[in-house]
This record gives sequence, structure tokens and C-alpha cells, in this order.
Amino acid sequence: LLLCSLGQNPLVLAPRYLHPVWKAEAVKWGLPVPNISTYASAHKWLDKNIDVLICDESLLISNPDAKRTKSTQQLAKNTPVVLAMTGTP
Repeated sequence: LLLCSLGQNPLVLAPRYLHPVWKAEAVKWGLPVPNISTYASAHKWLDKNIDVLICDESLLISNPDAKRTKSTQQLAKNTPVVLAMTGTP
């Protein structure tokens, strides 16, 4: 979340069930709530000026042939700071 607050236009890609968690944690820590979207909607952000991209549960984009994987990869190429996280230890 601190990384999100350093950017002017941050984006978090996460499964829908994690959206309330991201929002609640931002409020809890007194940080601005970042833009939050799903991997399936990553293509909608390609024309936006995203400066920080956080991919939560990045295992969802492990299929190289999936549209959401290709959209996320393209978005990451155009973003200066990218952080990918997975729940797998």
C-alpha cells in the first residue's frame, strides 16, 4: 500500500474478493485508496497512465495464452514500477 501511495495513478490487479481488503487496509493505514481492478479487466487500463502496478495473486495470470495474461503483460511493460505477489509460500 505504501508503494501505491508513492505513485500518482496506481493500479492494483486482484481477484474481486480481495478488493474490499485492499480498500479497508488503505483506510486503516490512512493512505489513499488505489485504483483496483480484476485481471480480466486489465485491458481497460492500457490507455491510462499507470505509474505503479501491483499484481495480487499473480498465479491467476500463469496461462500465457489467456487474454488477461497478455493484457497484464502489456500493462506491465508500460509501467515504471511493477510488483507481483502470490499467496503461495
